[in-house]
Amino acid sequence: MAKAQEDHAHYSKARRGDAPVYEVGDMVWLSSENIVTQRPSRKLSDKWLGPFAVSQTYKRACALELDGQFNGIFPVFHHSLLRPVEQPRTQAQVEINKDSQDDQKGLIIVPDDRGHLQRKWVFIRVTDSFLDKKEGFQYRIEWQDGTTSWQPARNLQGCHWIIHEFH
Repeated sequence: MAKAQEDHAHYSKARRGDAPVYEVGDMVWLSSENIVTQRPSRKLSDKWLGPFAVSQTYKRACALELDGQFNGIFPVFHHSLLRPVEQPRTQAQVEINKDSQDDQKGLIIVPDDRGHLQRKWVFIRVTDSFLDKKEGFQYRIEWQDGTTSWQPARNLQGCHWIIHEFH
């Protein structure tokens, strides 16, 4: 019986890897495998969401500082669903990341009253809108640097007062 237990312990430990050690304040990506997104198809959704800051660590899980779009989701996730944020290694990766962040232009991350990080849009005003059959309302935003771009209404959560002022 002892031999069987030793064999079981040996083989189970061989398959297990050490979980990464996260500290409060570390930035991590969250796997989207168990999270319902607003994308029309799960196949087209991002595989990793975030990055999010770690607010508390446990033995095999981390509590994350989720932003407003994740209301109703308990913020503690197992280490297998998290991946540390790594800095890009090549100039091509930097350029790709810059291109993917162009949609997030004007988005800043600021602490709220309780010290939790929140995403907020910084722009001057809404100049135009139209209703897209698939995406819903789209708004033309004038940014502080004078440029404009179209943004879906879901990107402007927390800016209801400025949208109401436009309509």
